[in-house]
Amino acid sequence: MKKLIALALISASFISSNASAYTVPERDYGAFDELIRALTFWKPKVKALPNPKKSLVELPEKQKSEVRSQKTVKKLKSIEEKAITAKEVKSKKSESISTEDLVVKGQKAENSEKVKKIKSVEVVKEVPAVESLEQVKVELIAKPKKKKLSLAASAIKKPVKAQKVSFQPTKVKSVPKKKKTVQHDRFQDFSVPERIVQKVFDPKHSEISGTVTGQILRQLNHRVQNPDLKAQGIRELIGVGTSNFTGSDKARLHNIHNAITKFDGRIIKQGEEFSFNDILKNAGPSNGFVLSKVIINGMTKYGWGGGVCQLSTTLFRSVFNSGLPITARRNHTFQVPYYTPQGFDATIYLGGQDFKFVNTTPGDVMIQIVTRGDDLAVLLYGTRDRKTHVSGPFQNGMKYTWKRTVIQDGEAEEDVLASYYQREIKPVAVAE
Repeated sequence: MKKLIALALISASFISSNASAYTVPERDYGAFDELIRALTFWKPKVKALPNPKKSLVELPEKQKSEVRSQKTVKKLKSIEEKAITAKEVKSKKSESISTEDLVVKGQKAENSEKVKKIKSVEVVKEVPAVESLEQVKVELIAKPKKKKLSLAASAIKKPVKAQKVSFQPTKVKSVPKKKKTVQHDRFQDFSVPERIVQKVFDPKHSEISGTVTGQILRQLNHRVQNPDLKAQGIRELIGVGTSNFTGSDKARLHNIHNAITKFDGRIIKQGEEFSFNDILKNAGPSNGFVLSKVIINGMTKYGWGGGVCQLSTTLFRSVFNSGLPITARRNHTFQVPYYTPQGFDATIYLGGQDFKFVNTTPGDVMIQIVTRGDDLAVLLYGTRDRKTHVSGPFQNGMKYTWKRTVIQDGEAEEDVLASYYQREIKPVAVAE
């Protein structure tokens, strides 16, 4: 074998040196050439494709197709390489190498660069293998890549000049917090000033005994200052009624003062109908009352709660003077000296006769009760939206009549109050 190789080399060199001297006849060197290629590792010259940088317009149609196919092969190879690198990056990421594990003393800068390289790798979808170029049509669209600059880089390239900012102090107005108001059904911390009490019981301020209306009522001019009450429409004095219970025994006095504790400070809501019996509920000993003289079935007897009608009568007078509509009221059977002037009283008994009125003012109405000696006064506080004038009594035998004129919103309305009494068989002081 070595001899054959040496002989081939000698003959090849001899032919090349004497090529110019003579011409070798044409022969088939196919087998011989293959031997020489295998022995000398000779690579045949491949016909070069036309230069892809040249314009496709200058090339013939065959060369144009070759250039396109060459570009397609290069693009597919680059896509396959990216897919391989993407797989490698995914495998590296699956190892879950955290930045905290990479942080070592003296290697922080180097490790940060590694993390940046790992994050900068783009994930490319896998491209399936292609058997022939003719089966794939690739559309190559050249898109210019946009350069992304970090904030740090942009700040270095375009430094921002510091601007002077002038601050002007502004006055901040403190908004006062609104106090929450409380809705009261009964207010017992209210006290009527002594000057008002003196004027109420002064005969000069009473047109007729038991009535305080019109200009006299406006002269009292007592206004409420409590914010909770004002929020409920309880702003000023709107009605006053008075009476005198001189000559009452201890039992009757006890019942009068006990009844005052049940009604003082009561508040009637706007539009509500007030019922005396609903608040009293019970006139027996369980509610603090004792036996005293009362009128039962036209006869004077002892009964529980005698004297409560002193309060119902005085409250009725205050309501009548204020101009509020009265829906239930009846006079006593006999004329009682505690309720002078006659025809201006209101009796009640539980389970039967009641005293009722309706609050038609713009707000709530509060009841305040004051005493001085044997004098009793009931004051109503609310919002005054009407004027009243009371006249009477007009007597005709045992019939007594009172008239009331109410002026509201420029319109006047007149009410007539009539009371009918029976003659007593024998005069006796009774409590009813």
